[in-house]
Amino acid sequence: MASLLIWYFTMLVMGLAAYPIAFVMLKNLPDKGYVFSKVLALLLVGYFSWILGYVSFGGGTIFISFLLLAGLSTLLLLTWIGQSFKEFFKKNVGFFLLMEALFLMAFLVAGAFKMRTPDIVNQEKPMDFSFINGILASPSMPPQDPWLSGGSISYYYFGYLIVAVLCKITQVTSGEAFNLMIALTWALATLCAFSVGYAITRRYRYSIFSALCLAVFGNLDYWHRALQSFQFGDLRIPYYNFPPSPGVPTGLSAFWGFLFSPLQHYWDYFQASRVIPVTPTDKMITEFPSFSFFLSDLHPHVMGIPLVLLAIAISLNTLQSTLPGLQIFSGSVPWRWTQLFLVALAFGGLDFMNVADFTTFLGLFILCLLFQQWWANENNFEAWVKSVVSVAVPLVALAVILYLPFYLRYQSQVQGIGLVTDRNDFYYLLVIFGLFFAVLVPALVGKALKSNQEKGARPKGKRPEILACAICGKEGSGKKFCGFCGGELVSFPSEVVPLPNETVRPVLVKASTFLSAPQNGWIALGASLAVLLILNLIPAKLGIAFFAFLFMAICLLCLASAWENREVVFSILLAFTGFLLIWGCELVYVRDLFSGALYRMNTVFKYYYHVWILFSVAMAPWLKWLVENLWPRWVAWRKGLWAALAAFALFGAALYPALAFSARIQGTSPDMATMDGSLYYERNTPDNYEAAQWIEQNVKPVGGKIPVILEAFGGSYAVSVDKSGGRLAMMTGYPTVLGWDFHEVQWHGTWNGPVIRGGDPNDTIQNRQADVDAIYTSPDMNQTWTLLKKYGVDYVYVGDAERAKYKDHLESLGKFGQLGTIIQTFGNSVLYKINQQAQPHSTPLPGLGS
Repeated sequence: MASLLIWYFTMLVMGLAAYPIAFVMLKNLPDKGYVFSKVLALLLVGYFSWILGYVSFGGGTIFISFLLLAGLSTLLLLTWIGQSFKEFFKKNVGFFLLMEALFLMAFLVAGAFKMRTPDIVNQEKPMDFSFINGILASPSMPPQDPWLSGGSISYYYFGYLIVAVLCKITQVTSGEAFNLMIALTWALATLCAFSVGYAITRRYRYSIFSALCLAVFGNLDYWHRALQSFQFGDLRIPYYNFPPSPGVPTGLSAFWGFLFSPLQHYWDYFQASRVIPVTPTDKMITEFPSFSFFLSDLHPHVMGIPLVLLAIAISLNTLQSTLPGLQIFSGSVPWRWTQLFLVALAFGGLDFMNVADFTTFLGLFILCLLFQQWWANENNFEAWVKSVVSVAVPLVALAVILYLPFYLRYQSQVQGIGLVTDRNDFYYLLVIFGLFFAVLVPALVGKALKSNQEKGARPKGKRPEILACAICGKEGSGKKFCGFCGGELVSFPSEVVPLPNETVRPVLVKASTFLSAPQNGWIALGASLAVLLILNLIPAKLGIAFFAFLFMAICLLCLASAWENREVVFSILLAFTGFLLIWGCELVYVRDLFSGALYRMNTVFKYYYHVWILFSVAMAPWLKWLVENLWPRWVAWRKGLWAALAAFALFGAALYPALAFSARIQGTSPDMATMDGSLYYERNTPDNYEAAQWIEQNVKPVGGKIPVILEAFGGSYAVSVDKSGGRLAMMTGYPTVLGWDFHEVQWHGTWNGPVIRGGDPNDTIQNRQADVDAIYTSPDMNQTWTLLKKYGVDYVYVGDAERAKYKDHLESLGKFGQLGTIIQTFGNSVLYKINQQAQPHSTPLPGLGS
């Protein structure tokens, strides 16, 4: 519990230090970025620590980084926003305290769960842990790869770097920091989703619903498994291809029994992310944030959620601006370029945090920029193009340049774009996104058909008569900028604007008017359902693609209103982008090392995750619009039908976290609650844990060289940690020659190509596999010595994993005594220190196992 409070107060201080910057960057949000100040602080301190870390990475570097953050905020307060910041803060201190209370509550709840489930084991947690420890052990940037000696991490490691920075600031162990970051990410995601929802709706109840959709609710796997229980009874049959169990009935009794006791049918929280079967044994990954939290792999797509929400907030803030070109970053010219730098830093950070995030959410920002600049330039095409280019080009260029050191070393398994040849059944889309469709489908259709009926008198002049400064809040009239502080003059809520322009809008209005006629609407609905059914039944399975394309078109029809406020436009763009991603996943995929039935697994996994985030944020405004505009106009049978469908979806989605929590804490005890996930290794692999602790205390870098400790390789996802490679490298961050070999191939994109960019072309994963095998098994001492020197090995570890892997060569495992000395034993495990000046002999000593 102490570490939780330490991290909370650390985030409180960092967030307050960054708030003046957020105050300017997100000036059009109702809290002027208070909630996002914590995310911004992590971004800036992490980035400065990384850049300065190319000189030296340590506590001093991080302290200087915090001073840079605080210095920028102080400069803003002293030269521009001081008085307006003070007045706004005093006026809204109650709201800020409420946000802090919500954040603390979410953080403590998440932390309590992690204290019951802290173990850093299974799935890819060991990989995440190794990166954190590898960064902590690196004296400078780029961080060395613990599972590939001599190489730096070739993965988007910004999230792990931030964990390491917080670890050094708060002086907690890496095992604690691992679980604290899971809790912190969940709390930030919850609060940031609430903040964006509130910025759009100005209503707490709808904003909370967006937060729940993002961080708590699951998909409709509960109802999906109810149908499977009817067919199979024992859910391990479709999960893991178990043979039929006579002890678990099938049919209606199984279905009914599952509804009230799903765990008795071996319901597994994990399989909610694997609902799409592609073969009897392979299933597509369709992860969602709540599942990620219960699984607790500290992966980039999870740590990146708060930064993604910051990018969404920046996009909303941009759409609400009324000025052309770089003037959207208000203030004097130097401050405009400073804001451009910060926005570029945020979007570039998306690529460094999780590569797939960059394309999606930069695309959303560009969409918002296109609309905003069209309005700001009063439908002047030439001025519009110049303004868009003046913002977009330097922003994208800076986003790349600021992170250039990462790109220069980064290798990837991406091999281009391919065309999808087989697609998913539409049924599974309902299972995954059913909760969102229960709101978005009727709301978007209702909005599209109602748009042509929404008449609004054009405001006099180009803007409403009374405007207020986004920075200081003072009223102004007839000007673009505030006469007191130079901030942008806008209206709150944002002024109405023509959508999208007088050329395109009539076409959309005609389509909307035609469909709003009762007979035409029913005909269109029937035709759409018929086409959807037919396209879903044909071998090409085009049902999802048709559905997504249909709702992309409906989103465009929603823009047919003569006048609309910018928050509603943003809600439409959120939904449009989500359906665009679903549609795109049915047409193209990113080619990588995965092939066969799972050839597009990563594409669906990563972009469906984006869809979940986009739809979650969109739920607040669209639920509000449905309740306030459609519900009063619906007849009784429509109300009843929608209420039943919504309750069905909400019950299934809300039941998932309850069931997952119950399943995850089974077998755990409050008496064993801890935040330190590394204690799992102390309990289950005491030899390895003791060795790692001894190494951290006694083995130090010499002359700037990080010691290399040779271990067995392989064993990715190993159920038994003793069968997994790179255990000591994972726990200490000190590199081994090769750890999880298949993961290294994914990170570098090749088995037989060079694994260090610009390095030895013969240094490949395959060659390292052969060399490590030879070091442990070869009776030729000269060959062993040559290979040890080749990789700069300082220590050799012989433990249970090495004996299991090289059980046919036990006599060779004792030869390292000729090349050095036994420096320490840990139970049955031995750590040899290699004598760099030793002269190998021709005959090895008897092996440890002989």
